[in-house]
Amino acid sequence: HTRKSQTASNRLQAPSLITTMPPAAQPPAARNNVDPNNEQLDVIVFTTTFFKSPSDLRCRVALSTLRSLARLNIPAVVIDASPLDSGVIESLQSVSNMHVVKHQSVEGGKGAALREALSTANTVFRGRVTGDTWLAFQEPEKANMAPHWHRIFRSPNSAVKKETGVVVPQRADASFQRTYPIEQYHSELFGNMFLDSVARKSLIASSSSQQLPPSIDWLFGPFALRNRHSNLWLNYDGMTYDAQIVPLIRAMRLGNVGVQSIPIDFEASKDMKAMEEGNGEFIEKRFHQLFIWEGLVHNAWTENFDVSSSPSLRSGVGAAAGDYFTSLNTASVGDPLSNQMLGMMVIIMIGITCFFFNSSRGKFFHALNTHRRTE
Repeated sequence: HTRKSQTASNRLQAPSLITTMPPAAQPPAARNNVDPNNEQLDVIVFTTTFFKSPSDLRCRVALSTLRSLARLNIPAVVIDASPLDSGVIESLQSVSNMHVVKHQSVEGGKGAALREALSTANTVFRGRVTGDTWLAFQEPEKANMAPHWHRIFRSPNSAVKKETGVVVPQRADASFQRTYPIEQYHSELFGNMFLDSVARKSLIASSSSQQLPPSIDWLFGPFALRNRHSNLWLNYDGMTYDAQIVPLIRAMRLGNVGVQSIPIDFEASKDMKAMEEGNGEFIEKRFHQLFIWEGLVHNAWTENFDVSSSPSLRSGVGAAAGDYFTSLNTASVGDPLSNQMLGMMVIIMIGITCFFFNSSRGKFFHALNTHRRTE
């Protein structure tokens, strides 16, 4: 979906990427009932939303997610890009005063919304976050994540190591296969195997000190980072799923962040499985996603990047965040211009592949129907 750029009355500072909306279309003000005298926060969930109406199945599941987080006393920051006249943002805001829900103010799709949510967590909860605070991203439709975040970060028997800077939850295979659409299970299982193989090969080639876990659930979606590592995500301008995964790759390349995979028995929504399984639109979506990762991930393991400087204003970072960001070493591998050219070539090849695939598929079914008519 295309996320429209809007200017909220309490928007974060940003450059020319922000456009001013007509006065009549002002979004509801973000709720902010945070008591600055409250104790420091150990974990904050941040997420992004886009729904056509509150009656959409995904929106109803997202509301369930916010209710689950509120019951466990886990605050959430939600950046919403739903149509202003849809009533979605009002529905999200009505769940709990503990959560902060505001309309997206920075143009750039899901990636920009993710960065705005991350920086908003620092701004709104100023004084209650430290460099050790866990900032946990998840898709709003993953309602079952709330108890897992609670267990990962608040359980006396938490498996999180002291040196860990990034946590990537990993779905148990039995629940993964049982509760997900079968097409998504197989496509993401294959995608994770591919991304694992690229990671192992790249880390060996670069002689990185990072120890890769036996496997990482790259395509699950949820991840958590200590606030001190926020620059890794704020300084990457990805517009879609890459805004989640590429900074994770950069964390591994640095070698001093500490990436840990933690198994969880996650169960997806039964209603969403019923809606998506066997649905041609969703099957085609899973198929095309596999083409995207090939070029994108190889480039992420070799491109130049610098997370040692403060994040740009276009990320909407609050002043409070600057106190907690760690100055990390610059990773310099490859030539930026060559990487841009490679990226363009990958996009062109994906387009050509999809064209011939669709063309061949059409010819195949035409021949099949012709054969059937002649029988």
